[in-house]
Amino acid sequence: MMDVFLISFLSFKQYNQLKLTIYILVFVNLILAYNSISTEIKVASVPYISLYPEKRSLSKQYVYGSAFKLNYYYSNIYLGEDMQKQGFILATANSITTSTCLPLCQSCGKHMCPPYHIKSKDKIISCSDPKCEMVSSYCYNNESNCTFSISYSEGSSLSGVYINELVRFGENYKEQNGTYIPMGCTTYESNLFLNQLPNGIMGLMNSKYNFVEILYKSGAIKRNIFSLCFAQLGGIFTIGEINNKTHLEKMVFLPTKNVEDKYFGLNVKSILVNNRKLESYKEGIYNKDFYIDSGTTLSYFDIKICNEILNLTKEECKKFNKTDACGKYKYNPEFGHCFYFDNINDLNYAVKNYWPSLHFILDGYDYKWTPERYVFNITSKNVIGACMGFDTYYIRPGKFGSNWIIGHDILFDRENNLLGFAEANCTINKKINMSNGQEIFEEKNKNTIKETIKESIEETIAEKNEEKVVENIEKKIEEKIEKKIGIKKSISTAVIIIAIFLIVLMIIFIFIIIFKNSKMSIEKQLELKIKENSKISKLDKKSSNYVKVSDESLNGSKNQISINSVQ
Repeated sequence: MMDVFLISFLSFKQYNQLKLTIYILVFVNLILAYNSISTEIKVASVPYISLYPEKRSLSKQYVYGSAFKLNYYYSNIYLGEDMQKQGFILATANSITTSTCLPLCQSCGKHMCPPYHIKSKDKIISCSDPKCEMVSSYCYNNESNCTFSISYSEGSSLSGVYINELVRFGENYKEQNGTYIPMGCTTYESNLFLNQLPNGIMGLMNSKYNFVEILYKSGAIKRNIFSLCFAQLGGIFTIGEINNKTHLEKMVFLPTKNVEDKYFGLNVKSILVNNRKLESYKEGIYNKDFYIDSGTTLSYFDIKICNEILNLTKEECKKFNKTDACGKYKYNPEFGHCFYFDNINDLNYAVKNYWPSLHFILDGYDYKWTPERYVFNITSKNVIGACMGFDTYYIRPGKFGSNWIIGHDILFDRENNLLGFAEANCTINKKINMSNGQEIFEEKNKNTIKETIKESIEETIAEKNEEKVVENIEKKIEEKIEKKIGIKKSISTAVIIIAIFLIVLMIIFIFIIIFKNSKMSIEKQLELKIKENSKISKLDKKSSNYVKVSDESLNGSKNQISINSVQ
């Protein structure tokens, strides 16, 4: 309609010029508006880029410890509204997740962190509470508390009550709201539990009481999966997703068997020492009995399998035509199958160059266990030895301990009953020091534990000071951002005003053109009328002359007639 309106007043050439001018003005305004908006967005993203150079994952957690130095791996969880740090041993053959807590603990040891302090006894779960069913099946009296108790063959034991507590985990735990879940509050511990550095144990067993499954049912994570990636020192614990950034190969997924309704079982088709297959291992006899226990240091095999691996290792070492290339063998009652050397350099060279790799052929995957991963050293003033990280297990089933996981990322998928395997670089890019209680290579005596607790408290104070510094930095950055955003907003307002001004000018320009054209059209119409009037006047003159001539000719003819008649 506008086009028709303009064409009625403008010539075709003028109309095209006006249209081009409008397009240019609109294009310029759009560019100015886009630049002002995009600049504002870039300024707003400054604090994220400066404070967090890497995208932090809600699910990724650091793992601390070592299979052969500390004898276990553990990770930290933060409990309660005040986020009290507690260390938990990662145990895929345990169903209870619990930590020492006050004021309920009657017999508890000293650990790397002070015991968790319950703010209210109202958090204790009773047998009648539906949450008790998520963690226990031993409640028979609805009036009593929901309790737990666990004991081991060597004499260690734990017992306590379940509480409903706020839990945070992952690298960015400070930024989380947390999730309330049922978990254990240890009131009694004995033997080995008294002296371990972590405060508790995390149950990751293949059962409905699995810690990750409880998180999943509580809505804290989207998928009921987790993975363990162990290095010689430390590692990565991932919850609710697959962390393939550490993988050195594509992950292979295999079906898992629920051994004894609680363990993550494997189907091992064959075992090889280098490329020599074990004759004592026959598929279908032992394969159903293998399972993964991340809470155990060493791995354990049937006596026949263990002895044949040992014999084939000795035979492989003889191929190098060197006496005692892999060391002098001697069974150690404390450490198992060991080989001894004259110095540490010979030991390291033999492990790297002479010792064979073990291959566990699974359903479609060759799980390579290199000597750097299964051999551990024992050194003192008089003894330098390399011991195999596995031993005889007289009572089946056999199991793979934490040392078997080293160098691999293993995914535990309870949703689809799968296990995922990928060789991985599990080393964490974080400085580990004694202040965290995360690198202990000394004897676990009382003095070491006291020093660790003291340093852990100092670390907590340092963390709080660090938080204040970060808060001050964030405030300063936010103030700068607000100023820059204010400037950008004023620029945007100016741009809008200029745009409106240009549009008004454009409208005035259109009306001027229309007015000029209308004036020109009126003048042209007047000229045409004048020309027409002049033409009419000329025609009138001609017609009057013609009338005169006609009259004269008529009078002449009349005179002629009269003459003729007289004659």
